[in-house]
Amino acid sequence: MLCSWLSSIPLALNAVEGYSVPMKTLPVTAKQGRTRGLRIIGVLACLAVAWACPAATLYKWVDENGVTHYSDQPHDGAEKIQVANAQTYPSGNAASGNAKPGPATPARAPAVKYRRVAISSPLDGDVFVNTGGRVPVAIDLDPGLAPGHQLWFTLDGQRIDSLGSSAMAGTLSDLERGSHTLFVQVVDASGTALLSSDPVTFTIRQPIAKR
Repeated sequence: MLCSWLSSIPLALNAVEGYSVPMKTLPVTAKQGRTRGLRIIGVLACLAVAWACPAATLYKWVDENGVTHYSDQPHDGAEKIQVANAQTYPSGNAASGNAKPGPATPARAPAVKYRRVAISSPLDGDVFVNTGGRVPVAIDLDPGLAPGHQLWFTLDGQRIDSLGSSAMAGTLSDLERGSHTLFVQVVDASGTALLSSDPVTFTIRQPIAKR
């Protein structure tokens, strides 16, 4: 049994050939048999793509008057024509009402080009005497620190967290006597250094206890 689209074949043939045919038999004159036969096969192929249905077999034969016939019923001497199943494809997200949106792309911080970062306190060569190992620190940054960016301080080759990661001023404490070297870097959210200050070296001196 052919699928429901077979019943539409006569209407399609009417549009292509301009004549009416019976529901199950599709006559073609002998003179126009070859041309119309090709057109009919083309229509059948289009219908097979347009309407999905189980695979079906048509039978084609030419009668004693030279008229070509197509039918879904077997006939002596008829040629079988197999109509394949129509192909279907899933629709994309734009056509699906149930499509779920993909993960939102995180907003990227606006690009900032820093012109200057420097340690304004202590200055290079400063000497601190009898301060109990305390040294005030101040940073000069232009422009100001952008959202998501941080300040990383390095003292004597070791990164320190005591000054925080965003403050422009703070205090180093409990420093031992001797020379110390300090510099600061501006880093982005991934920890990549964007700009570094020049290092400054300062000295801590403590009074010598009297004996």
